[in-house]
Amino acid sequence: MSTEFIWRYLDIEKFSMLLKQQALFFCSAKKFEDPFEGEFAWGRVGYDKFIETQKKLCLTYGGGMDLDMFMAFNLKTLKEISENTYISCWHNSEHESEAMWRLYCKNPAKGVVIKSKKKTLQAHLENKGLNKLQLKSVKYIPNFWIKQYNPESDVFFSKRPSFEFEKEFRAIFQEDTFHTSSVNGKLIPVSLIELLDEIRTSPFADQNFKNEVLELSKQYGLDTKVKVSEIEMHPIMSVEEKIIAEGSGWYQSKIRLAVRGA
Repeated sequence: MSTEFIWRYLDIEKFSMLLKQQALFFCSAKKFEDPFEGEFAWGRVGYDKFIETQKKLCLTYGGGMDLDMFMAFNLKTLKEISENTYISCWHNSEHESEAMWRLYCKNPAKGVVIKSKKKTLQAHLENKGLNKLQLKSVKYIPNFWIKQYNPESDVFFSKRPSFEFEKEFRAIFQEDTFHTSSVNGKLIPVSLIELLDEIRTSPFADQNFKNEVLELSKQYGLDTKVKVSEIEMHPIMSVEEKIIAEGSGWYQSKIRLAVRGA
């Protein structure tokens, strides 16, 4: 279920860079590891529907062009759009996710999560003059295909169901000018004091790391936003049971010694 809260899980190196740059990094759509990112179709039904749709579009917009050439032209257009699309990915949830800590931090014990709200992020980005800015939750669908002549941004808000656990919320913008060389992404300046609700340290972190994050955040006036993780790593009852068990053993040993002494 969608909520107002969004989270980004970061390694300490990326968190340090965020503070120094005072900017959000928007990754190029062509630099994602998922090979289906920005693809024209997926799924057996999706591929069939794509071909069917392209045939209809070719008849309407092809101007007598044969289907293969029409499709090649369309796919080239999509490739150019992907090269000029930049994405900021967030986790949409009411609470922290232990899975996200493990997945997005190279060392989960050295991780940080920043927490914000969708409306806060949107308000910040709308003032940046970003071209074709959109913020939406990702839809996870088994069969996808481009349904129009001019590919819409839905291609960047759609993923396969195997990624559904990510509960992803995205902010994207697209540039009109085409680059001659590929870039990794774009930095968009933001006010972190206004954007961030909280900065939380990993539930796997030790006290030294928590102190490190606090001191680092303090340099940028963000120390009041630093909190500990809400995730409990040790059940309270199991700790009490251990103490009781150890105490029982100690008590019983004392009884045995007293009996022997008698």
